[in-house]
Amino acid sequence: MSILVKIIIAIITFIMTKRLYNYYKKTDSYVERTIIIVTILIIFTPITVYYIDRYNLFSALHWCSNKEECDRWFNYFSSYTPSIFAAIISGSILIVMTRIQIEDQIKNNNDDKRIQNAPIFKYIITNQKNGSESTPIIFYGDGNLYNLYINIDNIGLNHARHISIKIIEENSKYPITHEIDKCQSILKKDENIWLNIVLNYKINKNYKNIEKELAIIVYYEDLLNNKYMQQINMSVTPIDKFNHKCNGYELIINNIEIDNEKVI
Repeated sequence: MSILVKIIIAIITFIMTKRLYNYYKKTDSYVERTIIIVTILIIFTPITVYYIDRYNLFSALHWCSNKEECDRWFNYFSSYTPSIFAAIISGSILIVMTRIQIEDQIKNNNDDKRIQNAPIFKYIITNQKNGSESTPIIFYGDGNLYNLYINIDNIGLNHARHISIKIIEENSKYPITHEIDKCQSILKKDENIWLNIVLNYKINKNYKNIEKELAIIVYYEDLLNNKYMQQINMSVTPIDKFNHKCNGYELIINNIEIDNEKVI
């Protein structure tokens, strides 16, 4: 029975050690590696002391000349070793906690700086041309032409740059990506820009007034190189009727949902 217990303990110890080692190799976190080392010390220190006492290793290795000397050295070892490891463990915990606090402080400072420089976009989406100059973004295909006008107004605390939009239209196999101004594409604080998305819809005479889904994803950066994205989901209905106010065929906007901006 004792042999079976030893085998089971040896197997469990090997599996646990193997997993801790594998996790140590995988992680790059200073905190997690320190915790693994401390865990190993906590587990194996009492086991080491136990087996030294059980098999009288000091005598077996001839490190002492008689039983009294061996007992004296073992008592010293059994009291000194846990004290040393306890100091190492408490010091490691202190270092880890200090490191966590420093990292949290750095993260909070970075978040504060990001918030102080974050652009915030306000959108106006309409199917009618208002006379403002707009940049056309054209979906090529068959069917009637429908215009969707989008105003992006930067009401945030600082400028936005590297602005681009991706348009996902259900009838198109591939989304269209458009970079504003093709270069830095800076939208300064309190400035705005108009975009004109030109859509193609072929109207089936037997199935009129069918809703179409459209998604517009806006990508941009702040001056600290933080990257953002914001998605606009829309439902529109193309009408087989020309309307000069729409500068093309009439497009009814049924629903607009604008997600909060996300840091990417």
